[in-house]
Amino acid sequence: MTGVQTCALPIWNQKLRDYAQYAPECFYCGKYNDGSVVLAHWRSISMGAGMGVKPHDLPAYVCMACHDLIDGRTKSGLTLDDREQMWLRAHRNTVLWLLQSGLLAPTDKNPALI
Repeated sequence: MTGVQTCALPIWNQKLRDYAQYAPECFYCGKYNDGSVVLAHWRSISMGAGMGVKPHDLPAYVCMACHDLIDGRTKSGLTLDDREQMWLRAHRNTVLWLLQSGLLAPTDKNPALI
């Protein structure tokens, strides 16, 4: 079997949420982090969400304005696909920053044993 199992227990991690405060900027628009950068979730079944179920804490650190666009709270004319692409770009940039900053590091665990 390949791919990510969507029925796995949700990955919730307070540290990943807290690291948003250290992000130097919004990883979508580039706005300086004046304290408004937070972890944005992508709410889809493929990301572990469902009716009344919070999605995985897969980090995309964005400012509140971008978070409102991604979540659809701000009327913008963006399609669902546009908003998902926003989240994916911010997620990619967030993970790169987490790795480069040393806040997220690979382990020596054997993936076959997890």
